[in-house]
Amino acid sequence: MKSKNRLVFLIGGKGFVGNEIKKRLKKNFLVKIIHKKNLKKFENKECEFLINANGNSKKYISEKNFLEDFKLNVLSTANFIEKIQFKKYIHLSSIDVYHDLTNKSNNHENTKININKISKYGFNKYLSELIIIKTLKNWNILRLSGMVGSRLNKNPIFDMKKNKKLFVNINSKFHFMHTKEVAEIIFKLITKFKNKRIINIASPKNISLKEVAEIFNYKVHKNNSKLPLKKYEINTLKLKKIFNVKSSKKTILDFVK
Repeated sequence: MKSKNRLVFLIGGKGFVGNEIKKRLKKNFLVKIIHKKNLKKFENKECEFLINANGNSKKYISEKNFLEDFKLNVLSTANFIEKIQFKKYIHLSSIDVYHDLTNKSNNHENTKININKISKYGFNKYLSELIIIKTLKNWNILRLSGMVGSRLNKNPIFDMKKNKKLFVNINSKFHFMHTKEVAEIIFKLITKFKNKRIINIASPKNISLKEVAEIFNYKVHKNNSKLPLKKYEINTLKLKKIFNVKSSKKTILDFVK
């Protein structure tokens, strides 16, 4: 049932994840999309929830131009929370804030963030989180992992689906969740809001790209063995208490149907 009295402002509602959040929340809430061009229209207007699905998601930008990534992630966050009035805030961050993505004991939500060991991309994501924690009273921070969805345009799943050359080793392991599940999680967090929560948003079980290649009937390109090997093992115990998430394999199988 839709409640027109519950107003949600969504930043990044046209993006990969944001679009699914918009579609899901519109079933129950009055949702308004905010972006840079229409920001002035929303200045000093108040909503119940402000959801930030904005920011840079292209990791290579942080390596090529750190300050540009800083503007897209950190300064944009500060700008939006300064100019918009809201009661509760939900921020989409990244698991890249952790220095160790290979060991579940080193990437749970209470892990102390080691800024000297994380990537430039992860550093800017963490700075955005700190702005929220230090300035706001009512917030949730969601640290997202690998995603698939209707607007997928990058990552190894996209490359294999389009029969493109991979940029990582075929034996790499990742977690993949559908953007629709992210949207459902956010809906649940809104309806049963608990303050000051940080949650890893990832499938409970990873999958090797070698196994994904079999699903897509993907032929591995030459010299793939020389590419970087990445093995993600993300702690999702906190998420499991809130939401029943599909495994990465089930997510991929449903995605290719």
